[in-house]
Amino acid sequence: MCVERPDGAFDIYTGRFIQFHQIDNSRRKIVEISDPDLVGMTYSIPMVFNGGKFSGQGVTCLSLPAVTLIKVTFPSRTYQEGQEQITMSSPDQALFSEDVRKNCAGTCVLTGVRGRQRTEAAHIKPRHAGGEPDVTNGILLRSDIHTLFDNWHFSIDPDSMKARFSPDVLSVDKDLLQLEGKQIDFSRLQMPINIEHLRHHWNKFFNRHVNPFIKNALNKKINNYEKRPVNSNIHY
Repeated sequence: MCVERPDGAFDIYTGRFIQFHQIDNSRRKIVEISDPDLVGMTYSIPMVFNGGKFSGQGVTCLSLPAVTLIKVTFPSRTYQEGQEQITMSSPDQALFSEDVRKNCAGTCVLTGVRGRQRTEAAHIKPRHAGGEPDVTNGILLRSDIHTLFDNWHFSIDPDSMKARFSPDVLSVDKDLLQLEGKQIDFSRLQMPINIEHLRHHWNKFFNRHVNPFIKNALNKKINNYEKRPVNSNIHY
């Protein structure tokens, strides 16, 4: 259903049809629907329906006053001032980034992106976990992949060297499905990465995402096994 707005455009609604209401002294009718859902907006209303046959009855328009327009409301919030904190700087970060960029030939090891504005050097083993700012402890990643890597929503299996994403991000961002399971080629690196650091990252990722998934699947399998009907014809 199209509803005319004061600016001349039409809001497009869908919903469950209830009934028609006849307008006095008019051939037009008002459509009553329940659970209306605003799905779009248009500046023109088609008048051709039913396989190309012209009809003036395929669309019903209602003129509503401006006060009935749908408005987005936001809850009232109380914003508080933050507290002053002391942070540790990494004066060698710039040198580390350049070394990693050169070692990876300026290319994201997963996506192949080369733009400096879109790529960042990622620590494989975080500094706070004992990872040193060394070229063997870094890989070049696309900026958004770097964020996922730092938060253990993306990792690299050290045994198969395949990219793995968490179920959470794969369920939301379908474009990552094209990268899931992709083989990563580290052979072009001038200096090999520290595999033990990569394994450290993978273990964190595995325990957060893969391991619980396996446990849930195993528990479900056990529960299904225990619910099997017992064959009373078996004799011992």
